[in-house]
Amino acid sequence: MSDMQSLSLASLLLLCAALLAGLAATVRALARHDGRPRRGLLAAGIAIGGAGALSSLALPGVIGGLGSLLAVALLVGLDLFELGQAGLLSAYAWPATGYLTAAAQARQAGDPARAASEYGRAVLALRKGRRRSRELDAEVRRGACLVSAGQGEIAEAAALESVARARLAGDPDLIWRSLVGAGDVEAELGEAAAAKRDYQEAVQVARDSGSWLGVAFACGQLGWLEYDAGDYELALGYLRWAGYAANAILSPGLISG
Repeated sequence: MSDMQSLSLASLLLLCAALLAGLAATVRALARHDGRPRRGLLAAGIAIGGAGALSSLALPGVIGGLGSLLAVALLVGLDLFELGQAGLLSAYAWPATGYLTAAAQARQAGDPARAASEYGRAVLALRKGRRRSRELDAEVRRGACLVSAGQGEIAEAAALESVARARLAGDPDLIWRSLVGAGDVEAELGEAAAAKRDYQEAVQVARDSGSWLGVAFACGQLGWLEYDAGDYELALGYLRWAGYAANAILSPGLISG
């Protein structure tokens, strides 16, 4: 193999590696938003890159070069497809920023009904753009506004739907956060037993997944719930656990078992 051929082969292999790295980075960024790891797509990319590299090394001259070029073309196609997906999802979610701003302004103006409406529009945009974490945050705020606007039944139904969607996604962080949100709505509506049940499940989910932030949040809410119910000893116990969990966030490994 001539020096020129070796240089061309090396360039093609480097290009394949760069395209694979770009594909992995794009897939990782998208997975953070919609929870889909796209393992099949990554496996296909690796297989294409590997086939291109093997054809370059095992087959002579022009044939091997064509194999590498084909692999590069396919990887470019996969990269462009995923980048297009990312751009499309960002475009879908983009209007949510304006809706969230309008909702915050409505809350400041003391108009919870309009705020709930704006949060609802934001939820739909974020859902279409697969921004699951921001969607959940907007849904929780919408629930609080609906309660303030005297639409408790709608707020509770929305909170339970958020829990169901979080369970379906299978993301522990979303599950405990949605449970805390549902518990907050139920507590506001005077449904202490239901709120306690959701908070306790949130503690368990967060603990099982190693999220001390979730434990701190849910135990804190349980503490205030018991305080309002007049059980000050139990309230203090929960608030202490919230404090322990908060310390564990700052000092990993402080709490085990």
